[in-house]
Amino acid sequence: MAVLGKKDIFKAQELRKELVSVPEWGGDVWVQEMDAEQRDLFDRWIVQRDMKDENGKYLYPEHRNGGMRLRVLIATVIDENGKLMFSDLDLPDLANKSGKVVARISDVGMKLSGMSEESKAEMTKNSEPVPSEDSSLDSANNLE
Repeated sequence: MAVLGKKDIFKAQELRKELVSVPEWGGDVWVQEMDAEQRDLFDRWIVQRDMKDENGKYLYPEHRNGGMRLRVLIATVIDENGKLMFSDLDLPDLANKSGKVVARISDVGMKLSGMSEESKAEMTKNSEPVPSEDSSLDSANNLE
């Protein structure tokens, strides 16, 4: 294998992407692995979201908004020009989308970004579980 120079590294196109079928939304979306800056920002968000002061108050309460899967979706879904489709401003609208769909897309984003099963488990340990589509039916049936 050749020893690379700076020009070789800068012209290399290594960001992988995958087309994900989203029939619930009526089509497909492109999901791309996070670049180094996006990954650093995401990792910082993960660390900061659980930081508390000596009184138990969150140091970064704004980081408590939006779960890990939504953050991955925002950092990995791209448009036809390869630009990120969503931003943090889209969190409220994305939060109302199907948890199953968001999980499917974010799982691809995590896979492409090289997030190991261990790091995914660490990041999701404090996340709220997503109820199944028929969990409300199960609860209603148990009342009878």
